This record gives sequence, structure tokens and C-alpha cells, in this order.
Amino acid sequence: MIREVLVQPSQRLDFLKEATIMMQLSHPHIVTIYGVCENKRLMMILELAELGSLLDYLLDYPEKCQLPELYNWSMQIASGMSFLESARFVHRDLACRNVLLSNHSCAKISDFGLSRAVGVESDYYKATQRGKWPVKWYAPESIYYKTFSHASDVWSFGICLWEMFSLGEHPYADQDSFEVLRQIEEGVRLPKPHLANDDVFAIMHDCWAYNPDARPTFAQLLAVFQHLATNVYENVEPPEVVVPGNANPSCKVVKNGIACHNNTKNNNISSSTTAPHPSIVTTTMATGTTNHNDNQHISGNDRRQTNCTNVRIPNLVQTNGSS
Repeated sequence: MIREVLVQPSQRLDFLKEATIMMQLSHPHIVTIYGVCENKRLMMILELAELGSLLDYLLDYPEKCQLPELYNWSMQIASGMSFLESARFVHRDLACRNVLLSNHSCAKISDFGLSRAVGVESDYYKATQRGKWPVKWYAPESIYYKTFSHASDVWSFGICLWEMFSLGEHPYADQDSFEVLRQIEEGVRLPKPHLANDDVFAIMHDCWAYNPDARPTFAQLLAVFQHLATNVYENVEPPEVVVPGNANPSCKVVKNGIACHNNTKNNNISSSTTAPHPSIVTTTMATGTTNHNDNQHISGNDRRQTNCTNVRIPNLVQTNGSS
């Protein structure tokens, strides 16, 4: 599968450097990047996912998207994101449109046009370029301050869960971005999807905590959804889960969400910071990405062909040129 990536000229070199790193990431629930075609237009050469995007699948085959599938896909997405978290990559565009299905039982995270590595000395990435952002999937600190972290990806994961358990409904429906921001500031969140039980809805709310430090990690979310996927039809109290090496070592599903013990690691976003009024926020702010906006469904099975004359591959050997 070949997909065009739109990158600002000033960001082209940085993107190629990070694409080289991403090509060396291997995980069963992350779409493999085989190379980047460096012509006038950047093209990413990706693993083919035959069933296309999860969003399209939810909309086209709702009868095939029952609770076992939803829990399984949630677990797999959490697994892939936990791996990216451990590799210190923030995705920045996690949504059902960017999750692909290689088959009915296997979901894979895709669309790395906005992905960035975070530095060793920092837990967040600060965007500097302008462009279109999928605001309805973004955490408030990302919209207001252009800061992205694993915690902001967790917020997006919560929106992704909401999409799945509503079988592809559009978050916030026909509300504009400013109205969404106003509601978030007032503590209003998306309503409970019709396929989500109280525990799953509470997990979504945990992902949407205004303070990034209060959100669960992907390692914790993975442990929770592993339990839910295993006991999908059982009314079993989830066991306490210890996550090795995590600042939140203990978490479990409780009636009010994920109960975590100990303090979360500070990710440099102050919980006491007052966000500016939404009227001063621009919703056209980001760096390069594949073409989309928050009112557009993107199919994951774009299979366009192109003539590539200069392709970066994992071992850094190129055709018709060198790096």
C-alpha cells in the first residue's frame, strides 16, 4: 500500500529521519513501514491491510462488530500504542480512521504522518508548524499549547474507543471545534455509546481527564483490555494489575474507572495552568500529515501506484541514490 504524506518543506528532512526510525519498529499491531519514496511528493510504502480502515468496517459491517471484536481491537490498539510509548513515539493522530484491519481479528495502527519521537530529556513534543488538526480527537493541552505526549495520545485513544463502541459515529456530531472546546472546559464529555458498559465508559472518562497526569498509561490500558477481552461475557471482578517499571504500578477496573495507585510521572503539563479562551485558538495549526480533516472519513486501503526512484528502507540501502 502506498500513501502520500504532506510535509512542510522545512519539516521534510526531520520527517525522513524519523521515518527511518519508524521503519525499524516492529510490532504485530502496528502497520509496517517498508520505505519512503523521496520524489517531489513523499510516499510511504506500507504493509497492506486488506480490510481497510476500522472506521469504514464499523460503518459497513456493524453486524460483525460485536463485543468480543470491540474488546479485542481495543486491546490490540492499546498494545500497539504501549509499544510506541515504550519506544518514545507519540502518534498524534490516533483515530479509527487510522487503524487498519489486516483481517477481522487483527487491528493495526497506521498513519504516521504526524508521529514524532520525544527526546530523552522530555516527555512531550511541541509542534511548531501550522496545518489542519483533527481537533475533536485532541487533548486540550495539544490544542491550546501545541504539546503532545503519550498522555495526549491516551486522550485520543478514549475518542477512538468511543468511535468503536458507537459503531463509527462521529464524535461531537455536528458541533464545531469551538463548541467542543467550550464543553471540555466545562467538564462535559461525550455521552455513553450504546455498546459500552459502565466500566468501559468509565475507562473513556479516565482517558479524558483534563490533567494529563491523571490519565492512565497505555501499559495500564493494555492490562485492562486484556482482562476485558478474556472475560467479555463473564461478570468477573478484574484482578489488580501490576505494571513493571511504570510510575503507576497498580491499576484495575473499578466502577468509577481505572483505579491507579502512586503518583503519575510529571509530563511537564501543569494541572494548574488555566487554558486560554477558545476564541483565541486556531484549528489550523499542525505539521505535515496525510490529507484529512475532522469531518472526513479516510479509508486505509489506498492502493495507488507510483514510480519510486529513491526509497529509504530499514537497512538504509537506497535505489538510485544514497542517504
